[in-house]
Amino acid sequence: VLTFFVNPKTDVRRNVHVTCGIKVTRPNRTVSVNERNIPCLRGTLTGDPNYIRLSPAVIEFVGEKTDPLGKWLVEVDIEDANRKTTLRLQTQFTLVRSDG
Repeated sequence: VLTFFVNPKTDVRRNVHVTCGIKVTRPNRTVSVNERNIPCLRGTLTGDPNYIRLSPAVIEFVGEKTDPLGKWLVEVDIEDANRKTTLRLQTQFTLVRSDG
């Protein structure tokens, strides 16, 4: 799971403060990952605020035989502390058995 963002708000010193949270829910509604307050971007902003930035908060998924089949839900919260805004992104993927 890769998270990209743009346009973090800067303070008067051109500093930014963006954190992320990632939650992955299995088809049986149990939680696989639930990480909050992951540092995504902090300090003096370099470059144009509208450059696309990749968050360092990356989740690698490998389906194992014991993982439940079906739709997995991925929720990512991107919080811009300077803007006092949280953006929730959501996607899903379906884990199926491969007989090959």
